[in-house]
Amino acid sequence: MNVGTSPFNSSSVVVSWSPPQTPQGVITSYIIYKYQPPSSLTAVRAAEVPGSQRQGVVTELTPYTEYKFTVKACNSFACSGHSPEALARTLPAGMLNKIIYFLLWLQ
Repeated sequence: MNVGTSPFNSSSVVVSWSPPQTPQGVITSYIIYKYQPPSSLTAVRAAEVPGSQRQGVVTELTPYTEYKFTVKACNSFACSGHSPEALARTLPAGMLNKIIYFLLWLQ
């Protein structure tokens, strides 16, 4: 699985991925894990989405903080190993409003 990230706001990151090349059965869900700090070896379960989705939003993060994310694909029997890692930094607090105002100004 290839994993990508994109900051959504000061406390959320969107994590997206491609499905496994050789799934072991029907994928029923994906589990997103976060690591903070990114050098941490401890994975914390951050979100779970249905197997039909290819992205999820991890919330309740700290503003302007870097995180590492991995994803596991799960079927009715077990989950895969962790995907390759992807890094993301949340936006600074108050940054979302500035982006919205800028986009409105562009219209």
